[in-house]
Amino acid sequence: MILDRGVCRIYHKTSTTPKGGKPTATVAVIHESYYGELSFETAPFRPTEKREDTRTAARVRILQNRDIRNDDVAELIPFDGTKVKPAYYRITRAFHGNDEDSGEPVSDLTLEITEKPNIQKAPAPTPTPTPEVSGNDGQ
Repeated sequence: MILDRGVCRIYHKTSTTPKGGKPTATVAVIHESYYGELSFETAPFRPTEKREDTRTAARVRILQNRDIRNDDVAELIPFDGTKVKPAYYRITRAFHGNDEDSGEPVSDLTLEITEKPNIQKAPAPTPTPTPEVSGNDGQ
């Protein structure tokens, strides 16, 4: 399958909740890949016994990353310049396998519409001071 629809950015939530405090989380980018759209069938949304209760909005295929888990957030940025509304999706299912045509390792993601996550930029790394060389004047 050709991954030619756009760029998929995956965010992972990390809990920053203090003990006994209000639940809070930060979100950081863990993966970026081109994506292709997979076809899927929709069914009426009704909770039934022994069935997962999800609302599938899209299915996409990206280059494989086994760090992607359920409940991570995906942002779809299409190449045609239009903004998908909404552009943020919760991953309800991540299947890691190989492409049938090329054999390339891929991850198939089942997505559900969600709100934009509160994206925090990672703090800039602190530069390490370089030790001064003493006693050698180049002689």
